[in-house]
Amino acid sequence: MVEALRRVSAWLEAVDRDDWEAVWTSHAPGAILLVGQHAMPRDQIPLAGYIKHQQGAAKCIATVGRQRFHMADAQAFAVPQGWVVMAQLQVSADETLIPAGFHLDPAGNLVGMLVDPPVLERVPAEAAADLAHLPKNMPWERSYLTALHHSFARHRIGVGEGLRVLPGMRFTCQGRGDCCNTGRWPIEVTSNQWLALAKATEFADDLPKWQNAAHEMPSFAFGDGVAAGRHHALAPGCGTSTCHQLGSDGGCQLHAYFGWQPVETCDIYPVRAIRTPDGYDVTLSYTCESVCRNQGELLRNQAASLRQRLWAKQFRGAEVAEHLPVSLGSEATLPWAVYRDWEGILLDRLMEMPDRGDAPLKAGSLQLKEWLGEALAGPEWQSREILHHVCATVPDSEAASLPETRLQAWQGLELHPVTFSGDWEMLSRYLRTVLFRKHGLYGNHRSIALPWATTLLAYRLVTAYTVWHAGQEHRLAINEGDLIAAIKATEQMLAHRQTLARMSETVPNPLESYASWLALIG
Repeated sequence: MVEALRRVSAWLEAVDRDDWEAVWTSHAPGAILLVGQHAMPRDQIPLAGYIKHQQGAAKCIATVGRQRFHMADAQAFAVPQGWVVMAQLQVSADETLIPAGFHLDPAGNLVGMLVDPPVLERVPAEAAADLAHLPKNMPWERSYLTALHHSFARHRIGVGEGLRVLPGMRFTCQGRGDCCNTGRWPIEVTSNQWLALAKATEFADDLPKWQNAAHEMPSFAFGDGVAAGRHHALAPGCGTSTCHQLGSDGGCQLHAYFGWQPVETCDIYPVRAIRTPDGYDVTLSYTCESVCRNQGELLRNQAASLRQRLWAKQFRGAEVAEHLPVSLGSEATLPWAVYRDWEGILLDRLMEMPDRGDAPLKAGSLQLKEWLGEALAGPEWQSREILHHVCATVPDSEAASLPETRLQAWQGLELHPVTFSGDWEMLSRYLRTVLFRKHGLYGNHRSIALPWATTLLAYRLVTAYTVWHAGQEHRLAINEGDLIAAIKATEQMLAHRQTLARMSETVPNPLESYASWLALIG
């Protein structure tokens, strides 16, 4: 017990004085060390290379401020996996005290560590799983010297930018299981994540190992950048509904054990976020029925949880620039603040839909036309032409992700006019979400008009599929199930990586035309 406390104290002192040889030797051979964007077993990291890397990283990190930790109090406890030290650490930056847990093997070598540990029996598995959140593509000066620095940043700092959510949006998981059984999620994990989660299952005797997955240790050389690549399948994706971690009860075994989901894709779902110049705009995926029904706690009350879940994605993903082009190919001159004001006005228009039907869509289109003027001098396409063009963006090789019935519904608009009389509140909420995601303002197809045009396209797709779905069952009245099915189908189409990109390749783009907008509204 005394030796375990001494080992942890000595390790903290070695990190504080940049004695990287002592840090390396104090770990167990199989312990996971951080080396830039890599999480690797110590015995795969050459000592000389580790020292050189850590010295360079420490100098860069010093320029933005470095956290230093000193032990204020600690107790050691024997566990089946060795020892766990539960400590109170003083953070040098502000002298606050934080709880931390350290896992040591029976010989007293360090294996893992984390800030804000749960009950001591779970520290070994939780410390390993914590590393599954290691961000990729992080700036050199913001990398993490040790697992303790990484855990402190994830638990106590989080995403630094502000979070914006739409008013009235709710979500709490209702346990429907649709997300784990769709057969559409090609969930993969990086070598970093695979290694961390494999260690977690090793230390959790009541947690199953990776079923049907590769059991070999991921092989990547020190410094080659491969660790951040996706190489290991967790869920096979299209064509099957079997995830390796679904238990006999249909629930996720990882989530059941940890109380949270350590796999990035599953942890973030159904949350979606886009980085803007003034923070993160957070929405929800309407492929989840609970989101469609707006069930659960208000999203605005879940800021702390959202920050934790978005933390690992903070250095990558979609991002909106400070200045934006008003049309495709034009110079980016419109300040972000101006677009943000316009967006607020259009969101207010969509809020009026439960009382006024689709009239606010026409009013919003006219308002944006006045703002953009000649930038909306595109061609006039009929709605069926636009929808046929959208459907044609999906290659035959990917047809499995778009059911035949959905294509029939949308292409059938030229034969049957659409009359929608469903739940305008749900439709309004979905359309606000589509607009708030800013489709077209990031990537290679930026244009101020595209977020609103995509919202109108979503309206047309949803109303068409809703009416068609009811007609397939020979019903004259639309029910809630018809609308939910339509929104899910539209959500998958708009999320397809080629849909809007292909539309943007059409010059001039019909989605930038006011006349096309009117055709979509009907």
